[in-house]
Amino acid sequence: MNRSNCTNLKQFEGGRVVKQGDSASLFGFALYDENWVPIDLDGQEATIHFVSKKDKVSFSATVQGSKVSFKIPKVLPVESYLVEVYCAGYVFPSDQSVRVDVVQSAEEYQPAEVVELGKVSLRDEIANYLAGHTVQAYNDGPLVTRIEALEARPQATTFDLGPLESRVQQLTLSVKALESKPAPTVQTIDLGPLEKRVEALENKPASTAPAVDLSAYMTSEMAYQTFATYTTLQAQMTSNIKNKHLELGLDALIDEKLRNGGDNFLTSHQASTAYVSKEAFQNLLKRVEALEAVPI
Repeated sequence: MNRSNCTNLKQFEGGRVVKQGDSASLFGFALYDENWVPIDLDGQEATIHFVSKKDKVSFSATVQGSKVSFKIPKVLPVESYLVEVYCAGYVFPSDQSVRVDVVQSAEEYQPAEVVELGKVSLRDEIANYLAGHTVQAYNDGPLVTRIEALEARPQATTFDLGPLESRVQQLTLSVKALESKPAPTVQTIDLGPLEKRVEALENKPASTAPAVDLSAYMTSEMAYQTFATYTTLQAQMTSNIKNKHLELGLDALIDEKLRNGGDNFLTSHQASTAYVSKEAFQNLLKRVEALEAVPI
């Protein structure tokens, strides 16, 4: 928000403190706009107000260029005064930053000599204002014409709001009936246990299959490359036995053993036909012994 002043007032002559009754000291103030650019009001009549907490006192002076100078021709009560300058419709300054303090002097003034702030002549004030302002007559004809036109305007058409009010009343009753109707009972379901189970499943770590170390196992291809098949092994063993028999001469040794140095071994058939069995011999021995035991 812009808080800058519309007008500004800067003291260029005199001080801010003056003794009561000092009518010779000169005060000078420069008139500026919001950008602190001097406002040229040369020849215009300015009214200077000294405003206190109780009331105010005014002086008149002529503006020279953008500056106004004046003296205090009256004995003012001891007080702190706010300085305002009125000229050509302007009021300087827009804030309350410029003050002049009237302090007690050694001279004791009688009450009759001191200006009573509340009794400054209103007639003088008006005369001073009119002296510095040109008052133009105001033509109120256009405004009177507009007022008369408004007064002559026909009255607005009235509408029967009865049917609409009746419908609004019916709608109101319907709404009240709906509001008074009990709300349907809604069965609430406690999803807490189910949510906990779902949450537990979501937080459960994913299962991983145990890693299998296959370094100690052989593949089928490796097994066939390392070991012989049964058929190959059987053929190899038969060949090895045959070759070993030939190498050691076992077949010839067996044939020699069977010849038994010319005393060939008997076959079972030969033994059964050439010799009696041990059992038959034992029976025969028992019969001989029995016969020998018979007395003669």
